[in-house]
Amino acid sequence: MLRMEAPMRSRPALALALLVTALAAAPRAAAEKFEMAVATDSKEVVSAHDSFGQSTARIYVIYKIAVAKATRVKAAWVTEKVEGYQDNNKFGESGSNLEAGSYMSSFSYSRPGAAWPAGAYRVDLYVDDKLEKSVRFRVTK
Repeated sequence: MLRMEAPMRSRPALALALLVTALAAAPRAAAEKFEMAVATDSKEVVSAHDSFGQSTARIYVIYKIAVAKATRVKAAWVTEKVEGYQDNNKFGESGSNLEAGSYMSSFSYSRPGAAWPAGAYRVDLYVDDKLEKSVRFRVTK
């Protein structure tokens, strides 16, 4: 039986080719995603709420995220079905630039006027302009 071996000078090239092939076949790192995001009425206490009274002074969306590179996260506040407002109307937006690392932070919106209009709302959370999560809540009379 004749056995053929690659010459010594081509083994590093073969090893490099195998490494490149393995890396290409490996699953890509998961995109940055919100590990946790909840609506609440307090920045100090992470207590998820899905309903708020019209007199709530400020609504927070507290989130936790780990990012592998410099990233922009943003929140868009949207009326899904709210008295006196067009459905799916964006009424506020804010964002933060993050360096690589893990973060727990928040976005917030103050009561508009004397009372929050009753209805269904959502906060869309984006990573580098890609929608990653939506947090829904209601304001009740």
